[in-house]
Amino acid sequence: MKFSLKQKMRVISFGQIVFIALILVFVFGIRNRLSEVQKVENDSQQANEAILNFAFLAEGFLAENIGIEDVQRDYTRLNTLNHFTSNNIRTIWQEIESVDLLRKENTALKTKVLDLTDFSIQQSNNYIADVAGKLADAQKRSQVSVLERLVIQGASVNTNSNHTIRLLFEQMAKEIQSRGQLLEYLDIAIENASIDVERLAKTPFAQLPVHARNANIQIKEITKEYIGNLEAINLKRTSMNSMLNELFRESQDLVIESTHENFAAINDRMLMVIVFVLIISAIIMGINVWIRRSIFNDVGGEPAKVAELVKQMAAGGCHCLMLHCASERGITMSVFFF
Repeated sequence: MKFSLKQKMRVISFGQIVFIALILVFVFGIRNRLSEVQKVENDSQQANEAILNFAFLAEGFLAENIGIEDVQRDYTRLNTLNHFTSNNIRTIWQEIESVDLLRKENTALKTKVLDLTDFSIQQSNNYIADVAGKLADAQKRSQVSVLERLVIQGASVNTNSNHTIRLLFEQMAKEIQSRGQLLEYLDIAIENASIDVERLAKTPFAQLPVHARNANIQIKEITKEYIGNLEAINLKRTSMNSMLNELFRESQDLVIESTHENFAAINDRMLMVIVFVLIISAIIMGINVWIRRSIFNDVGGEPAKVAELVKQMAAGGCHCLMLHCASERGITMSVFFF
């Protein structure tokens, strides 16, 4: 198919327009990709901040500075991000729930200890108050037996013993290392109560040491369960601290990985644009060279050659011009030949 000069010039113009249009398409494509990368980067940063905040809240929960509700609220928000999900996060939350359950159990156990000691103290104080009231009354004083007076001493010891148990229990709850002191004291209290049971057997006050001994036995069993829960909490705390450290590392790796991925995506897109532009440029340059040569053939050759022929014709070199016209084609040669 033979193109006219006008059509060839249009082809060149059209090629340039296409080239510019493709460049614009790629420019907007890069801009869109950069927007996507920025969004991913923002999501990654948001997830990283949420992870760090969750880790700090978890540490605060372990230190008993904040409640589980605050940690749960942040954990729920973290799950809505859907950008980064760590097995450590789920495991940490499960451990937090387990620790919270153990703490609630210990709270209930502590309440039982307080109730038992309160009941035992109340019994002893009521007895002391009753006998002391009789001794203070001149008419009833003579009615108080020697045994009743001796039991006052035992009741007073029981009251002091229960106050000591409560104090040692509070200390053990804060420092588990002091558990041995509490258990040892309870053993002594149980042994003393057993001795009083034998001494007051077959007396009106026989049940007083029995109640005291039973209460101390229950307190000892509760204390053992309480200590077991504390030990379990400490084991979980050690495990959680390790997982929290790993979570901090994962959080940092998340930022680094996201940054590398974003830069890699940008580099890939830029490389693709450069390669495509080079290919399109080569194609358009090839088309332009072909059309340029075609146009020069249509006008009789290179502009310098045409000018030389005109110069020769002006100088009277018609013979050379006619010979040249016989071997050349084109618009200019056709005019000269005519």
